[in-house]
Amino acid sequence: MTGTNPGMQGWSLIEVVVGLAFLGLLSAQFLAVAVNTSFWVREAGRETQACNYAYGVLEIIRAEKSSFLVTTANAYQIDLQLLHDYFPAPEGMEAKAEASVRTDVPDLQQVVVQVRWSEEYYVEMETLMANSW
Repeated sequence: MTGTNPGMQGWSLIEVVVGLAFLGLLSAQFLAVAVNTSFWVREAGRETQACNYAYGVLEIIRAEKSSFLVTTANAYQIDLQLLHDYFPAPEGMEAKAEASVRTDVPDLQQVVVQVRWSEEYYVEMETLMANSW
C-alpha cells in the first residue's frame, strides 16, 4: 500500500488499473483455452458418432448384402435409399457407400462407407466381402 503521505493507506489508481489489466489478460487467455477445448471435444463426439454409424452401415451390408447390393455389369451398386430408410444417418451427417470388385482377387468385393459431417471432416471405413451370395 502506498500513498503520498506517510499516514495514508490504500492503493493508488495506477496500481488498481494495472492489476485490472493483468486480471483481464489472464481471464482472456483462460477463456480462449476453454473455447478451443470445447470445440475439440465437440468434434471428437461427432467423429465418434460418425465412426459408429459407418461401422453399423458396414455390419448391415455384411449381414444383408443381397438386399443392399445391386449387381450391374461387372460392378456392384449399393441401394443408398433403402439403406438410409433402413438405417438413417444421424442429424447433420451424410453417408455415402460404394462397392467394387477387387481386381487382384476377383472373388472379393471392397465396400467403402464415408460419413461426412462438414466440408472438411469425414470418416471412411471399408471392408472386404466374399462375392458368394
